[in-house]
Amino acid sequence: MAHKIYDITANIGRYTDREGNTKYRSVNVGTMWQGEYGPFMRINRSFNPAGVPCKPEDDSILCNLWEPRPRDGRSATESATPDPAPAKPEFDSDVPF
Repeated sequence: MAHKIYDITANIGRYTDREGNTKYRSVNVGTMWQGEYGPFMRINRSFNPAGVPCKPEDDSILCNLWEPRPRDGRSATESATPDPAPAKPEFDSDVPF
């Protein structure tokens, strides 16, 4: 069975934050999977690479591969570790019935 190994993003613009740092806007364009017969990509069909800004002399766009993160913000390795079970309370006194 296939499992996701990367999220694929493309930079679609940039902006300057309040401190004057250049930041990039990126959009998730697909995923990369490891399957039974090797790796493969799934690209969102709504993604149009012609809309990604680039220099006139460039004939390609750059996509980034990121390890997938769960929606709660933890890394994949953190989420793979199960949370410890809560400790069971110990009672010193006997139940009166």
